[in-house]
Amino acid sequence: MAKLTGEQIRFLTSIGLSESDAFDGTGLNRATYKLGMLREDKLVAFGVIACGKGGHTLRWRSGHCAQCNPLHRVFQERYETSQWLYLAYSRNGTFVKIGITKNISKRTTTLCDQAYGGYADWSILSAVEASQAGEVEHEIHSALIKYRRFSGYWKNYQMQVAGELFNCSVSHALLIANKILARRNLKLFVLPAEFME
Repeated sequence: MAKLTGEQIRFLTSIGLSESDAFDGTGLNRATYKLGMLREDKLVAFGVIACGKGGHTLRWRSGHCAQCNPLHRVFQERYETSQWLYLAYSRNGTFVKIGITKNISKRTTTLCDQAYGGYADWSILSAVEASQAGEVEHEIHSALIKYRRFSGYWKNYQMQVAGELFNCSVSHALLIANKILARRNLKLFVLPAEFME
């Protein structure tokens, strides 16, 4: 059994966590300590294999070093929270976009106002509210990887790269997404008009 060091406790405090958010992963491999963390609702493991960069032994559920990657917590929370998973389409770009959002009713407007990927004609065709939405989104992106395209666009006066674009038919994207969602007893559905602006 390991114990948190003073340095680790100070680090946890600095990012808004406490000792109660930590799981003792001494002697456990990543898959095992991740399961333990999920079961006990812990955010970070200690007593695990040290990272190669700084020799730290605090890791997120993802396995990334918490001290080298403190911002990874933001991505982890995005991965695990309940949000809307949606499929949007741009006729001008002939692209499908699979994404997640907390506010589905305003997402079309946001995508068009930002001209996401360089296109301002986005329509959200279907959506579903899903727990662990970021994880589901990642699985769908991985399944569609051969269709992935990258496109630049301006946001807040800075060039951004759109990475959630797929050059495939809407029907194919729906088929793949719904196969993955079926494992969670979910399905993308057409949104009623009252959900949209």
